[in-house]
Amino acid sequence: MGFSTKTSPRQYDRAPQLELAESLAPRKTQPVKLFAIVGAIFLALTMYCWADWLFSGDAKAAPLGPTPIPGWLRNSALIWQIGFGAGGLAVLYFFLIRPWVREGRLTFDGMMVLCWLQLWALQDPLANYTVQIFNYNAVLFNRGCPQCHLPGWQSPHGERMAEPLVLGPGLYLVGLFLIVLLCNHIMSLAKRRWPRLGTVGLIVVAIVFMGVVDFVLEIIWIRTGLYHMGGSMRSMSLFAGEWYQVPLYEMFLWGTTWGLLACVRYFRNDRGETIAERGAAEIAGGQRKKAAVRLLALCGVMNLIMFVLFTLPWQWFGLHTDDYPQGILDRSYMTNGMCGQGSEYACPGPDIPVVRGPGSPYATPDGRLVQPGALPIQVGG
Repeated sequence: MGFSTKTSPRQYDRAPQLELAESLAPRKTQPVKLFAIVGAIFLALTMYCWADWLFSGDAKAAPLGPTPIPGWLRNSALIWQIGFGAGGLAVLYFFLIRPWVREGRLTFDGMMVLCWLQLWALQDPLANYTVQIFNYNAVLFNRGCPQCHLPGWQSPHGERMAEPLVLGPGLYLVGLFLIVLLCNHIMSLAKRRWPRLGTVGLIVVAIVFMGVVDFVLEIIWIRTGLYHMGGSMRSMSLFAGEWYQVPLYEMFLWGTTWGLLACVRYFRNDRGETIAERGAAEIAGGQRKKAAVRLLALCGVMNLIMFVLFTLPWQWFGLHTDDYPQGILDRSYMTNGMCGQGSEYACPGPDIPVVRGPGSPYATPDGRLVQPGALPIQVGG
């Protein structure tokens, strides 16, 4: 029996057709690349803010003002700073440095730790971007507010906000990141207890758990004098009208944000990739390049969640705030010359014009309405 060596036209043309089809097929952009671009943008904004803060001359402590500071408040601030400062260093060592040295690569939780630090370094005070709704106690170690150098910042005297340089990063690593680990454990327990709970059910578990935890922690931290939330809607606040009032919608806003940030860590595929890292394995290049892209992608998704669900909504609530409680106005170390004592600006309220730039009208603490370039007008009797 003989065999023909002739190739049919159909067989001959198949390979070029496949190559042509593959070249014309639309290429899918991996999610990791899109989220990495977003992360790079947020990182660039962070670097800009801190560089501008360093070279602007604003890197100095926020003013305490003339109000005497109680001894218990100084002690409270010291204890919290030591605790969060030491705890933050421990988190850095156990979740970032030691695994990196031991495994010779940046681990997933090491990336999460870096992303939480970046969240603090950019978005922590951004609820004040339009109107000042909260402030840290100026007794805490600070050098003004690096993040308040974000382009377009409107809230007057943002450079005087007492952004804590020891408490802040420690709080994000100990008070926020570690509780994400606890939340993931609770989600695993819920999944074992109720196997049919599903993804949506687990997300609800995370949000409810984080909302309850935030509610308790906000009361503790505000009551011990770490910060105030004077720019709140009293009808929706606990202890309304007191210097330690707590807006209840904070529990919903941050509980939802915090819960979804916990879900980013919890829901991963069989490659250990989060929703933001899908496609990382297909990136050309070595492990360092892939790790850098994954890190940027994680920062991108975490920043998006916090910005959309927390930072943006707070701008609306800030524009609808009630008057500051008198207990806050009487404590200059809580307002830091941003408004009230030691400032030409009245603290925000329903009858106080929103300052939108250097030429914008503003109200003074003594009740005058000032139009830059014009004579001041007395407000009220």
